[in-house]
Formats: sequence, structure tokens, C-alpha cells
Amino acid sequence: MTVEDETYLLLKDGTLKDGLPVAPDEMDASLSRRREPVKWGRWRKQRTQVLAAWPDRPNHYEALVGTMAIAGKPGERLSGRYAAGSTTGSSLMGGSYRIWGVTFTPDGRFKKDNRGGSSSGTFGQTMNDFSVDTAYNDEGSVTSFSTPSTVGYARRKTKGSNRAGTYTISGYTLVLHYDNGRVARLPFFFASEKRKQLFFDGDMLSLDDPK
Repeated sequence: MTVEDETYLLLKDGTLKDGLPVAPDEMDASLSRRREPVKWGRWRKQRTQVLAAWPDRPNHYEALVGTMAIAGKPGERLSGRYAAGSTTGSSLMGGSYRIWGVTFTPDGRFKKDNRGGSSSGTFGQTMNDFSVDTAYNDEGSVTSFSTPSTVGYARRKTKGSNRAGTYTISGYTLVLHYDNGRVARLPFFFASEKRKQLFFDGDMLSLDDPK
């Protein structure tokens, strides 16, 4: 199961865009309208609701389901790990899972993490007499396999991985300065004033329960 969030950018001129691939202050709205016109529509407010109309039905306004995003404060600092996860498949047919997130500290540091795995499943092992299981994290991966006559595994270590550095929040933009010198400007916002959910690197992440 994978939960997918939809993000819309509302502009003061009454237009809106489906998706937020770059930080708002870096978006070339004119170029985007020419290249992907189907992702641009118009919006208006009706009491507490935001209504939107799209190019295929320009005069038909429907309510957007969701909440208004909350911008970060200039220089704001966070504390804690925000994460998300997904699973596919089943125990019989095989499947995979992935858990990823980022930890922010009050001293202005961040560290991303990523782990997961996959399995051929019980059905695959029975019918094919061959199974493969893989687990990975930021340090590398381990793959094990078995046949009626052999059992083995392979280990791979990740080299040169860089996933940590310093961060700066300013409005709807998050700037990451990685320790290897790379700089990334990302769209960023909170889902509510409580700061328990945030948009990071294209995903909506939730604050881990400290228990």
C-alpha cells in the first residue's frame, strides 16, 4: 500500500498548478503553462472552501479536498525524525517494503535515511524452488537466495553515500547544504501549525512518535 498526496500551487492571479516539482520561488510559471497546460487551472474561494476548474472543464468548479499549507518561518529549526513508508505485494506472491525519512536537529543539521527489502514470497518458493530475499539500508544491501541444492548470499556496501548536512527554512523553500558540497533547494511546507507533518523531497512525512 502506498499513500499518495496531491499538492497544488495557488497563485494570486487566480491560477493554480497540479504538483510542486520545485521551490515556488524557482518556478517559471510561464514556461510551465506552455509545456504542461493540462496541469494548470483556475481557482476561487467560496466561504472556507477552495474551488478549482481544469482545462477539460473550464467552467466547472469543484472543491479541492485538503488543507492550506503552512509556510516555515525564516530560520526556523526543527527537532525529530519525519518519515513515511510503503509496501507492495503479499506474503504468498512476494513483495517489498520501503521506509524513508529525515532527522532534523535544533543546531541546523539534517540526516536522511532509507531502508527496505523484498522477498519472492511463499508461493514463489514453492512453485519455482527458488527464492530471493533482499534487505538494504544506507550502508549497503544483503541478498540471500536458495535453490533445492544451494544456499548463498551476497553483500554490497554503499560507497560515497552522502545524506547529511545543514538546512535552512524560509517560507515555502528548504535549502539543504550537503556535507559533500552539493546544494539542493526544495519545495517545503507544513500540513498544520502543529508541525507534525511536512512536505520534504516530494513526500509528505510524519513526525515519529518519540515513545
